[in-house]
Parts: sequence; C-alpha cells; structure tokens
Amino acid sequence: MEDELDQQEEQPVSEPVKKSNNWLIILLTVIITTLAVGGGVYAWQQTIVTQKVNEAKTELQTQINSLTEILNQIDKQQEEEEEE
Repeated sequence: MEDELDQQEEQPVSEPVKKSNNWLIILLTVIITTLAVGGGVYAWQQTIVTQKVNEAKTELQTQINSLTEILNQIDKQQEEEEEE
C-alpha cells in the first residue's frame, strides 16, 4: 500500500492552464480579428474611392473634349468672318 502512495506522489500533478495564457490568446484573437476586418473595410473603401475618381476623370475628360470642340467651332467662325 505504501508503494502505491509513493508512486502516486511521484507522478507530477498537471497544472491547470494559467489564466494569463487565456487572456493572451483572447487578446491575440481580438487583435488579429480587428486587423482582418479593418483591412477588409479599408480595401473595400479604396475600391470605392478609386471608382469614384475614375468616374470623375472620365466626366472631366468628356467636358474638356466638349469645350475644346466648342472653342474650335468659335475659332472657325471667327476665321470665316475675317475672310469676308
């Protein structure tokens, strides 16, 4: 019987998981999740901004072309008037 007690005493008692490890795991999980979600939102917003900028550039180029055409017509009319 003493042998059994000695063997039981020699076996290491497994320590419960430390609470600090749990907090560390929770903190890392929150940080990683926050970075992933934040990065996704940032990328999504960047695509929207890029799309809006491209639309504005296209609209401005169309307006520039239209104004250039109007100026060319005015120049042509003035040349014709000067010839007369």
